[in-house]
Amino acid sequence: MVPLAHGEDPGADLYVTASLEEVLADPGAYRENCLRVVLQPGESLEVPVDCLQLVVQRAAEEERGAAVEFASFDLMALFKQAFEEEKVSAGIREQILGRYQVEVVRS
Repeated sequence: MVPLAHGEDPGADLYVTASLEEVLADPGAYRENCLRVVLQPGESLEVPVDCLQLVVQRAAEEERGAAVEFASFDLMALFKQAFEEEKVSAGIREQILGRYQVEVVRS
């Protein structure tokens, strides 16, 4: 069975991934291959390449993560707010909080 994509050809027999430098070193070496050329920022493929299929992919630029701050999380305050909004009786509140303490907090 013939592979249908780069990921299905782990031996790189038919589907080959190469950098621009590798392609420029020998552009005729890919005549029997489906070629994916990975370009770094600022690079472009200017030479013709004899291959079965040509895919040009830009390398992902490294992103710096944004600083993320989390507010404090108070589940008991959320319980209290929900109980008040839904007008839950004191007895039901005690049952729910008691079950929460047994099943979640003490586990």
